[in-house]
Amino acid sequence: MTDDAAMSGDKKVVAVLVGATGLVGSMLLPKLLADARYSRIIAPTRRPLQLEGATEKLVNPVNADVVEALPKGEHVDHVYICTGTTRKKTPDLEKYTAIEVGLPDKCAQWAADAGASYLGVVSSMGANARSKFAYTRLKGEMEQLVLAKDVPNVSILEPSVIFGKRNESRTGESIAKGVMGFFAPLIPRNYRGIHADVIAERLHADAFANLGKRTVLSGDIPVPKETASSSSERKGSEKGGAQKH
Repeated sequence: MTDDAAMSGDKKVVAVLVGATGLVGSMLLPKLLADARYSRIIAPTRRPLQLEGATEKLVNPVNADVVEALPKGEHVDHVYICTGTTRKKTPDLEKYTAIEVGLPDKCAQWAADAGASYLGVVSSMGANARSKFAYTRLKGEMEQLVLAKDVPNVSILEPSVIFGKRNESRTGESIAKGVMGFFAPLIPRNYRGIHADVIAERLHADAFANLGKRTVLSGDIPVPKETASSSSERKGSEKGGAQKH
């Protein structure tokens, strides 16, 4: 099924969201659930999701191994990968690499095998497989692996420091947010902090845009107002309102 068909309302779309409990994923999930173009949202997690007013379209398979929780032998259309960790939380380099590189790689391969037409992935500003720093090097390696998958449309977003309410404390990130907030006008736009909701909105918007394979720098992540507006109008019309042109 093409995304053009989905947008015209001919068929409903199935999406998979890996990382629904994370900062970006938790912002993205309500957007996907509210989008009438989707018939089902499959969100595998290690623990059951606790959502108010969750709809019947949400499927939440629970497994300590998220990859094992992905549906077998089923076609899906869009796959969102919003995973990641920190060295403080995962100090063992092997385990850290498994989360930063191995998990997205396995999910992306699963998406290709399931016939997905779109992959939306959260990476990081500065991702570079040749970097001397483990974090940006692993993000770069992950990007190379994901882009190599047989999926026609891939958007890899490279945000700078991500703003939003986390369930865990990240001291260095909190300091960076304070500094960035004060000096924002002087900081190049690709290095300014960006809110998790803005990242989620871009991932969602790109899913129906047929943009091919690309990486998006932090400063280019915000969705243009006219694009966001037309998307909101389309959702409203599909819920019973009049089509706007």
